[in-house]
Amino acid sequence: MKKQDRQKRLEFLLAKRKELEKKEDKGPLFSECVNALDKGVIIYSPEKSEERYYSFQKEVPFTFYGRIEWDKFDKYCVITYLEDVKSLINDDDLEIYWSTNNFPVLKTNFENILSVYDDVVAVGSDTFLYVENKYVIEIYHDGEMRIGFLNNFR
Repeated sequence: MKKQDRQKRLEFLLAKRKELEKKEDKGPLFSECVNALDKGVIIYSPEKSEERYYSFQKEVPFTFYGRIEWDKFDKYCVITYLEDVKSLINDDDLEIYWSTNNFPVLKTNFENILSVYDDVVAVGSDTFLYVENKYVIEIYHDGEMRIGFLNNFR
């Protein structure tokens, strides 16, 4: 194997190892979620995740106990099944946030989330699917789901 080939192989293996370490850092449920989402997921770095959490919390009003403050929305809907909002989502990629443990933010498409829904919501107690300046979906730990549109606050 030539030196240049060895160097490329080493870089590839180091990148794979770093990716695995990133997944394993946050526990088995997070790792299972990332593995289930497969190649269709982007895992934000800790710095990028912190930046995205800040933007998310700045745009979306929360109660002191961590729920979205739905009374501040002019327009929101209770959802029975996540599939029910598929027509509203368009082809937007959604960011996934959890209310516990400061997990990295994930970004993927709606179909990917639907296909492994149980893995996504198992990571933390409350799950939020978010598209900046458009909408947020709250999946509360008791199973209640709501979607709110971010362009119309009271």
